[in-house]
Amino acid sequence: DETDSFSVTLGQPVMPGEQVTLNYGGADGVTSLDMLLTYGFVPKEPARLDTIELEGAFSLQDWDAAPGDAAMLEEKKQLLASSRYTAPRTFHIGSQLMDPAVICALRLVYLELVELSECCNGNWQRALNHAPISARNERLVALSLRTRLKQVTGQDQRNVDDDLRSLACARAVDEVDHLLCAALRLRINRQLVAKDVLDRLDLFLEATETESHLNLFDFLPSYMPKMRVL
Repeated sequence: DETDSFSVTLGQPVMPGEQVTLNYGGADGVTSLDMLLTYGFVPKEPARLDTIELEGAFSLQDWDAAPGDAAMLEEKKQLLASSRYTAPRTFHIGSQLMDPAVICALRLVYLELVELSECCNGNWQRALNHAPISARNERLVALSLRTRLKQVTGQDQRNVDDDLRSLACARAVDEVDHLLCAALRLRINRQLVAKDVLDRLDLFLEATETESHLNLFDFLPSYMPKMRVL
């Protein structure tokens, strides 16, 4: 408006000198980008809703590696399409929340004929019902997701360290470029989210060296607390 200002109305009485704080997003949370656009700053740590966006629940590389004869691949293709797991639909995975469709789609993509028969009793819905199929399949899903996240984000600890150094340098000058600082902080937070998910995947892969009946969902952010299909 003409005064170039805004007012904040309190919902309850406060005492003189009592600190008044703002709630940045409420219980549902916000993203780092939301914080920048709404409040003018980027948090020093990833926000609750910061995620990595994937176009399609599986990649073309995954599909090229999918096992099965022509009939099986056609069945997979139809199931993936009917479940809307294909691009251009986007899916999100982050430190505190994830879209389970990414795991379900990859389980289906990497399903082998013998697993369909012996592990799923011929039931295609086994993969789509958030249930692990086999130790082999679950490990391939984790490896695939790990590879894709690295490709999408260019994840490398050196990238994070370089950006942190660049951010420190950008803030050290007399005339700080706030847009540059915000852009660097956004990129750092995205890299930190990717690193957290990659660390979880690495923990799962390490655990599969000694255990065979593991559910990848138990190593990733909870999407349906206390609910698992066995």
